[in-house]
Amino acid sequence: MRIHHLGKYYWPEFGGMETAAKEIAEAGQQLGHDVRCFVAQANSVKRREENVNGVHVVRLPTYGHVMSAPLSPYWLNLRESDILHIHLPHPTAELAALWALWWRPKGTRFMPYFHAFPSRQGRIGTFWFKNITARLFDRAEAILVSNKNIIHAFPQLQPWSAKFKILPFSTSTWDDKKIQEHLAPRAASTSVIALGRLVKYKGYDILLKAWAKIMSEHPKFKTLQLSIVGIGPEWEYLTEIRRELKLEKQVRMTGACTEAEKAKWLEGASIFVAPSLSNSETFGISMLEAMGCGLPVITTRIPTGVAILAREGKCGAVVTPGNVDELAAALVRMLEDQAERSKAGLANAEFARQNYSWENLLTAYRELLR
Repeated sequence: MRIHHLGKYYWPEFGGMETAAKEIAEAGQQLGHDVRCFVAQANSVKRREENVNGVHVVRLPTYGHVMSAPLSPYWLNLRESDILHIHLPHPTAELAALWALWWRPKGTRFMPYFHAFPSRQGRIGTFWFKNITARLFDRAEAILVSNKNIIHAFPQLQPWSAKFKILPFSTSTWDDKKIQEHLAPRAASTSVIALGRLVKYKGYDILLKAWAKIMSEHPKFKTLQLSIVGIGPEWEYLTEIRRELKLEKQVRMTGACTEAEKAKWLEGASIFVAPSLSNSETFGISMLEAMGCGLPVITTRIPTGVAILAREGKCGAVVTPGNVDELAAALVRMLEDQAERSKAGLANAEFARQNYSWENLLTAYRELLR
């Protein structure tokens, strides 16, 4: 079958939606389908086509942004498809999908992938959902999500609850032998890591304040370093907070990283922190990747896919979103308890291995396309 994806960007661009789109596209290709991804090319008005792991990626010129989404000519590039996926939220691609479904309705199975609502919807976002996104959902054969909790976390989705289908993410996982080999190096590691796009709902400002509290109240941890890996619109704001808190030596902000660099960051860390603030964090792919590497995870109490990964604290620790004191206390407890770090890390890897393997994704996608 001919499967087309409409997305914001594509690997190696940094972000959860980009990682998810790549996974699903490559799953389709591995199942023997002709897969094309139409995405924006960041900071370029040129068109570029390339083959990425068997997936034909069309990177379209970008002429600005509308509602935080790239303004690219998706509607001029759509061809006949058997399956059409659009990765939401993405306003300009949503209009293109409506156009495609209006003019070529026959034979196209429409299955949007709902990742999240925009973190700052406002009146325009609410209007858009009611008048544009809702129409797409009405036309959809199925609405794909990463986990069951999303359906309950967002009441706006209830009218289409019967259409929701779970298409899980996947991650590579270390086996127990590799994890055991890294226990000693991780016990001696002075690195705590947070990884993701630098956006408001990730809660990295709260993490910086918690880290400052630890540095102030626990001098024995002065040699530790917090690494925040990622790029995004909050870069300057977070850099300023780091300066105000006098954490330039204790906190490293790395910017973007390649897949190989990300693997090294995860391998060298002792604890992974995901301090998200709201339901805008519908899953946490970087959190899953850390679990697959056998890292203990400190995260927040959010009723989305984050709760599924957290497993009521079995991931390492769960704290109240936005609570600096709780986050600092959880970090201190985990830093002081090597046995607990090892226990949580092993349990995380096993959980990821059993529930988020590549084979699980392939099986779910194969069933969906029947």
